[in-house]
Amino acid sequence: MKKLFLPFLILCFICGCSKTTTVKPQTQNLKFNIECTTNKEKYAFSAHSDNNSNLTLTVKKPETLENLKIIFSNTTNKIEFLGLEKELPLDNLEKESVLRIFYEGFLKSKYTSELVFQENEYFLEYRFNENKYRFNFSQNGLPLSIKGVGNDINILIKGVKILN
Repeated sequence: MKKLFLPFLILCFICGCSKTTTVKPQTQNLKFNIECTTNKEKYAFSAHSDNNSNLTLTVKKPETLENLKIIFSNTTNKIEFLGLEKELPLDNLEKESVLRIFYEGFLKSKYTSELVFQENEYFLEYRFNENKYRFNFSQNGLPLSIKGVGNDINILIKGVKILN
């Protein structure tokens, strides 16, 4: 009996310690700042998502476009600047632009039920325009960064706050 008890105890210990936590990305009711760098440019945006995961980005840098708003919604996308408003078909955004890369990652995370956990990081990998990106999240599912795999895209997400 003792011979069976020890292997059983070891098995219970191993199975009990291999517990995994499921983390779903949070995309609703968030406010945060975005800093983007590529080999050519640096950009900064403030961002807000509502309870439907509609996303509003407001340009902070470059200064020539400061306060330009890009609004991505479930129904239509639009751009607002200096009191003017125009519909913005997604295909009109350059596929290599950091705006499009961020939005595609945000959209993918919106429809993802569970993040991958590997090497102490929660993330979602996605392909867009034949490039691979890794969208990193906190253990609470809050967005942290997007990095291009094999390219120089680096998008940092800072000051994430959950809105009521």
